[in-house]
Amino acid sequence: MEFVRALGGDSLTLVSEMPLFLLPAEHFPPENPVRPRAGSELGALAESNDPERLRAEALRFGVRAMPIADQMRLQLAYLEEGLAAIA
Repeated sequence: MEFVRALGGDSLTLVSEMPLFLLPAEHFPPENPVRPRAGSELGALAESNDPERLRAEALRFGVRAMPIADQMRLQLAYLEEGLAAIA
């Protein structure tokens, strides 16, 4: 992005962030709905280099990959909004 901006002109920069994995709503406490209760526990497991244990714990917590169709739909909507903003 910085390279294109350095070329000059008025470039449009879009940065999207979407989760790779989803957790069931019950893991998000009302007092902090952004940070899941299981997050630090799963993060520590991911760093442990024990894929079987991570897989078992992820299954126990209900972690699932964000569906590719949802990712594509959100990316397209994001792109359409960005293009509409400059039209």
